[in-house]
Amino acid sequence: MPVGVLVNTHLAMNIDSYESLTSRIGRLRLKRCGSVPALT
Repeated sequence: MPVGVLVNTHLAMNIDSYESLTSRIGRLRLKRCGSVPALT
């Protein structure tokens, strides 16, 4: 397996976990603010 493929899969996994982290934090913020709907 070429190194490029390994790096690509690693990056994809990192981005995946990063996105899930940010969405989780966003949801927590939404719950905290509550009164202000961020999604229109």
